[in-house]
Amino acid sequence: MTTVFKLRLLNGDLNGRELILPEGEFTLGEQGCDVLLPLSDGNIVTLYVNEYQVMIQVAGEVWINGAQHDLHAPLPLLQSVEIAGLVFVLGEKTDILSGIKATHRARFPLLVWLVIAICVPLSLLFVFLFWLTTQPETLRASILADVPTQLAEHLREPALQGIEGTWLADGSVTLSGHCASSSIMEPLQHFLLRNHIAFRNQLVCDDRLIASVSDLLHQHGYHDIEVRIGDEPGNIVIHGAVQMGDQWLSVQDTLASVPGLKGWLVVNAHSGQIQQLVERLRTAGLLGLLSMTESNKELTISGVLSSKQQQQLTETLAALSQQQPGFPSVRYQNIPASDRTDQFLPAKVVSYGGNTHSAFVRLANGGRLQQGSVLANGYKVIFIGEQGLALLKANNLVHIPMDF
Repeated sequence: MTTVFKLRLLNGDLNGRELILPEGEFTLGEQGCDVLLPLSDGNIVTLYVNEYQVMIQVAGEVWINGAQHDLHAPLPLLQSVEIAGLVFVLGEKTDILSGIKATHRARFPLLVWLVIAICVPLSLLFVFLFWLTTQPETLRASILADVPTQLAEHLREPALQGIEGTWLADGSVTLSGHCASSSIMEPLQHFLLRNHIAFRNQLVCDDRLIASVSDLLHQHGYHDIEVRIGDEPGNIVIHGAVQMGDQWLSVQDTLASVPGLKGWLVVNAHSGQIQQLVERLRTAGLLGLLSMTESNKELTISGVLSSKQQQQLTETLAALSQQQPGFPSVRYQNIPASDRTDQFLPAKVVSYGGNTHSAFVRLANGGRLQQGSVLANGYKVIFIGEQGLALLKANNLVHIPMDF
């Protein structure tokens, strides 16, 4: 069976993004590469992909887990690869790469100084802590009397409601509870550090929880998914087209192991109604003319339509509402779509080709998009025609007009 390889970026603006590697030549860098990435000294990384291995060609050295790589050998899988300031990892399509971290090459003698700078303070710290553990009462007495009071005052701030600080016998503090954003904890953590108080972080913060779940879903192939915080701390709501099966059962098993996640609710994109609406618009020839957003359980459709096309849209929506009483309310705006190419596409569209069954567009950076392509921002190309491109993510439909 043919092996399909993928690449996960471990640094830069696209850190955490994954790309399926097509067979043949695949380039990263600038000057019309498949993926636009600024590399040091203007380097271009070229990957040669076949069903058995991935080779690399670049004007510079390649480092695997900090060790220099032989350019005549294929790139190993599940290992940190560094070249020209770019760090990534390769794997097969089914591999989960989120747990692999960037390993940078060691630079001598900087490495020696780093070892000295780390080991000497750590050794002194261990000796000091060993002495302190033999006399915890003395340690408690050495803490400034007003530090516990100040910590209690910090925790009474409205932004920190739900956070608890527990003093331990060794003089350290355990922070636990729920926070809306990890950034609001920074002043409190800086306060503890300034007062030389060691602390253990057992917090569950919404932004970290959303990031962990979103990354897990993307790893399992769910790209048209939106994750939001639920009504209760530690609970999330997953919006998207999810169907019960082996794929989702595997996701459920993994979700249960996410730290801090207490439960989840799946909102199945109005039970597939959005997808049905998209297909009805495609059948009516309107898909390449419209944009759609969801707000407060209402859909807003925008785009300039003729009187006949508006009548088609009205009839399409009426038929869906009649067939599915739970279909969300829809508001239509007869206004033109703005050119949001810079916001959603990696580069401007410069040409359009193919046929009705296999249309494609070329981008200014040399890239190529066709129906079914998934962009780095999670949007999927669901339509390409003379009117423009249609991109879909969760319940948001974006129209990109052809203006070249």
